[in-house]
Amino acid sequence: YRSWGQELDAGHVPDGMQAMLDELSSLKKERNDN
Repeated sequence: YRSWGQELDAGHVPDGMQAMLDELSSLKKERNDN
């Protein structure tokens, strides 16, 4: 997580983080549909 913070500070989205965000957003959508 610490390295992700440094990457984000530099303006980059670290590998793995985008995938995690996609998973989180899809989970939220599924919850809202129920």
